[in-house]
Amino acid sequence: MISFKGFLGTGNLTIVGWLTVILYFSTVISCWITARKLRLAEKDIEDAKELRGWRWITATLLALGLCRLLNFQAALTETGRIVARFQGWYGERWSVQFAFLAAIAVACLIAAVTLGRWARKASVATWVALTGSIMLTGYVVVRVVSFHHFDRLIDAKFLGIRLNLIFELGGIGVVLAASYWRRSNIGKSKFVSLSR
Repeated sequence: MISFKGFLGTGNLTIVGWLTVILYFSTVISCWITARKLRLAEKDIEDAKELRGWRWITATLLALGLCRLLNFQAALTETGRIVARFQGWYGERWSVQFAFLAAIAVACLIAAVTLGRWARKASVATWVALTGSIMLTGYVVVRVVSFHHFDRLIDAKFLGIRLNLIFELGGIGVVLAASYWRRSNIGKSKFVSLSR
Protein backbone atom coordinates (compact mmCIF):
# COMPACT_ATOMS: atom_id res chain seq x y z
CA MET A 1 0.00 0.00 0.00
CA ILE A 2 1.36 3.42 -0.96
CA SER A 3 0.99 6.34 1.43
CA PHE A 4 0.82 10.01 0.55
CA LYS A 5 1.25 11.05 4.17
CA GLY A 6 4.60 12.67 3.39
CA PHE A 7 3.19 14.61 0.47
CA LEU A 8 -0.19 15.98 1.50
CA GLY A 9 -0.49 18.47 4.30
CA THR A 10 1.32 21.43 5.76
CA GLY A 11 3.70 19.46 7.96
CA ASN A 12 6.49 19.48 5.38
CA LEU A 13 6.60 23.23 4.68
CA THR A 14 9.86 25.00 5.48
CA ILE A 15 10.09 28.60 6.65
CA VAL A 16 10.51 29.67 3.02
CA GLY A 17 7.51 27.50 2.09
CA TRP A 18 5.38 29.21 4.73
CA LEU A 19 6.56 32.63 3.54
CA THR A 20 5.61 31.65 -0.01
CA VAL A 21 2.13 30.58 1.14
CA ILE A 22 1.71 33.84 3.07
CA LEU A 23 2.78 35.81 -0.01
CA TYR A 24 0.29 33.88 -2.18
CA PHE A 25 -2.59 34.64 0.18
CA SER A 26 -1.52 38.29 0.66
CA THR A 27 -1.59 38.65 -3.12
CA VAL A 28 -5.00 36.96 -3.29
CA ILE A 29 -6.36 39.49 -0.79
CA SER A 30 -4.79 42.39 -2.67
CA CYS A 31 -6.19 41.21 -6.02
CA TRP A 32 -9.63 40.67 -4.45
CA ILE A 33 -9.57 44.24 -3.08
CA THR A 34 -8.54 45.53 -6.52
CA ALA A 35 -11.40 43.61 -8.16
CA ARG A 36 -13.86 44.93 -5.58
CA LYS A 37 -12.76 48.53 -6.12
CA LEU A 38 -12.95 48.05 -9.88
CA ARG A 39 -16.50 46.71 -9.51
CA LEU A 40 -17.53 49.77 -7.48
CA ALA A 41 -15.95 52.11 -10.05
CA GLU A 42 -17.27 50.18 -13.08
CA LYS A 43 -18.60 52.51 -15.78
CA ASP A 44 -18.77 50.55 -19.01
CA ILE A 45 -18.39 47.13 -20.57
CA GLU A 46 -14.60 47.49 -20.84
CA ASP A 47 -14.40 48.01 -17.06
CA ALA A 48 -16.50 44.86 -16.59
CA LYS A 49 -14.08 42.90 -18.78
CA GLU A 50 -11.09 44.15 -16.81
CA LEU A 51 -12.89 43.22 -13.60
CA ARG A 52 -13.32 39.68 -14.95
CA GLY A 53 -9.56 39.50 -15.49
CA TRP A 54 -8.85 40.50 -11.88
CA ARG A 55 -11.34 37.93 -10.62
CA TRP A 56 -9.57 35.27 -12.70
CA ILE A 57 -6.21 36.32 -11.25
CA THR A 58 -7.62 36.15 -7.71
CA ALA A 59 -9.09 32.67 -8.23
CA THR A 60 -5.91 31.38 -9.89
CA LEU A 61 -3.61 32.60 -7.13
CA LEU A 62 -5.96 31.22 -4.49
CA ALA A 63 -5.76 27.79 -6.16
CA LEU A 64 -1.96 28.00 -6.46
CA GLY A 65 -1.65 29.08 -2.82
CA LEU A 66 -3.81 26.19 -1.63
CA CYS A 67 -1.77 23.77 -3.75
CA ARG A 68 1.43 25.12 -2.20
CA LEU A 69 -0.02 24.98 1.32
CA LEU A 70 -1.17 21.37 0.94
CA ASN A 71 1.91 20.35 -1.10
CA PHE A 72 -0.45 19.16 -3.81
CA GLN A 73 2.26 19.52 -6.48
CA ALA A 74 4.46 16.86 -4.88
CA ALA A 75 1.49 14.55 -4.37
CA LEU A 76 0.44 14.91 -8.01
CA THR A 77 4.00 14.32 -9.23
CA GLU A 78 4.33 11.22 -7.04
CA THR A 79 0.94 9.95 -8.25
CA GLY A 80 2.20 10.22 -11.83
CA ARG A 81 5.35 8.28 -10.97
CA ILE A 82 3.36 5.56 -9.21
CA VAL A 83 0.94 5.20 -12.13
CA ALA A 84 3.83 5.11 -14.64
CA ARG A 85 5.64 2.39 -12.69
CA PHE A 86 2.47 0.40 -12.08
CA GLN A 87 1.48 0.49 -15.77
CA GLY A 88 5.04 -0.22 -16.93
CA TRP A 89 5.76 2.94 -18.95
CA TYR A 90 8.00 4.74 -16.44
CA GLY A 91 11.04 4.30 -18.71
CA GLU A 92 9.19 6.04 -21.58
CA ARG A 93 7.57 8.72 -19.43
CA TRP A 94 9.24 11.55 -21.37
CA SER A 95 6.65 11.19 -24.16
CA VAL A 96 3.80 11.53 -21.68
CA GLN A 97 5.56 14.46 -20.00
CA PHE A 98 6.08 16.12 -23.38
CA ALA A 99 2.42 15.64 -24.33
CA PHE A 100 1.38 17.07 -20.96
CA LEU A 101 3.67 20.08 -21.45
CA ALA A 102 2.25 20.64 -24.94
CA ALA A 103 -1.27 20.57 -23.51
CA ILE A 104 -0.23 23.05 -20.79
CA ALA A 105 1.32 25.35 -23.39
CA VAL A 106 -1.90 25.29 -25.44
CA ALA A 107 -4.02 25.89 -22.31
CA CYS A 108 -1.82 28.86 -21.29
CA LEU A 109 -2.02 30.26 -24.81
CA ILE A 110 -5.82 29.96 -24.82
CA ALA A 111 -5.96 31.58 -21.37
CA ALA A 112 -3.67 34.39 -22.54
CA VAL A 113 -5.78 35.07 -25.65
CA THR A 114 -9.05 34.94 -23.70
CA LEU A 115 -7.79 37.17 -20.93
CA GLY A 116 -6.19 39.48 -23.49
CA ARG A 117 -9.56 39.93 -25.19
CA TRP A 118 -11.26 40.59 -21.86
CA ALA A 119 -8.68 43.19 -20.88
CA ARG A 120 -7.99 44.61 -24.33
CA LYS A 121 -8.41 48.21 -23.18
CA ALA A 122 -7.26 47.62 -19.62
CA SER A 123 -4.43 49.42 -17.89
CA VAL A 124 -0.82 48.31 -18.19
CA ALA A 125 -0.98 47.23 -14.53
CA THR A 126 -3.73 44.76 -15.39
CA TRP A 127 -1.72 43.42 -18.31
CA VAL A 128 1.33 42.98 -16.06
CA ALA A 129 -0.79 41.08 -13.51
CA LEU A 130 -2.36 38.87 -16.19
CA THR A 131 1.01 38.08 -17.74
CA GLY A 132 2.56 37.38 -14.34
CA SER A 133 -0.27 35.08 -13.26
CA ILE A 134 -0.26 33.11 -16.52
CA MET A 135 3.51 32.66 -16.38
CA LEU A 136 3.33 31.68 -12.70
CA THR A 137 0.62 29.12 -13.43
CA GLY A 138 2.63 27.67 -16.31
CA TYR A 139 5.74 27.47 -14.12
CA VAL A 140 3.91 25.65 -11.32
CA VAL A 141 2.33 23.18 -13.72
CA VAL A 142 5.65 22.48 -15.44
CA ARG A 143 7.13 21.74 -12.01
CA VAL A 144 4.45 19.10 -11.49
CA VAL A 145 5.54 17.31 -14.67
CA SER A 146 9.04 17.04 -13.16
CA PHE A 147 11.28 17.04 -16.23
CA HIS A 148 14.78 16.25 -14.95
CA HIS A 149 16.41 18.99 -17.05
CA PHE A 150 13.93 21.57 -15.79
CA ASP A 151 14.33 20.31 -12.22
CA ARG A 152 18.09 20.74 -12.47
CA LEU A 153 17.64 24.26 -13.83
CA ILE A 154 15.34 25.42 -11.04
CA ASP A 155 17.49 23.76 -8.37
CA ALA A 156 20.49 25.80 -9.55
CA LYS A 157 21.45 28.81 -7.45
CA PHE A 158 21.85 32.44 -8.44
CA LEU A 159 23.50 34.66 -5.82
CA GLY A 160 22.93 31.87 -3.30
CA ILE A 161 19.18 31.65 -3.96
CA ARG A 162 17.59 28.70 -5.74
CA LEU A 163 16.03 29.67 -9.06
CA ASN A 164 12.71 28.03 -8.20
CA LEU A 165 12.29 30.58 -5.39
CA ILE A 166 13.22 33.43 -7.71
CA PHE A 167 10.68 32.27 -10.31
CA GLU A 168 7.82 31.60 -7.90
CA LEU A 169 8.32 34.50 -5.49
CA GLY A 170 9.16 36.82 -8.37
CA GLY A 171 5.94 35.91 -10.18
CA ILE A 172 3.84 36.41 -7.07
CA GLY A 173 5.61 39.70 -6.35
CA VAL A 174 4.93 40.99 -9.88
CA VAL A 175 1.20 40.27 -9.51
CA LEU A 176 1.12 41.86 -6.04
CA ALA A 177 2.88 45.01 -7.27
CA ALA A 178 0.57 45.22 -10.30
CA SER A 179 -2.45 44.93 -8.01
CA TYR A 180 -1.30 47.89 -5.91
CA TRP A 181 -0.43 49.81 -9.06
CA ARG A 182 -3.86 49.24 -10.62
CA ARG A 183 -5.68 50.05 -7.40
CA SER A 184 -3.82 53.36 -7.12
CA ASN A 185 -5.18 54.37 -10.56
CA ILE A 186 -8.84 53.46 -10.03
CA GLY A 187 -11.06 56.48 -10.45
CA LYS A 188 -8.45 58.61 -12.17
CA SER A 189 -9.67 60.07 -15.43
CA LYS A 190 -6.64 58.95 -17.42
CA PHE A 191 -4.50 55.91 -16.95
CA VAL A 192 -1.98 54.20 -19.17
CA SER A 193 -3.46 51.53 -21.41
CA LEU A 194 -1.89 49.32 -24.03
CA SER A 195 -4.78 50.00 -26.39
CA ARG A 196 -5.91 53.52 -27.19
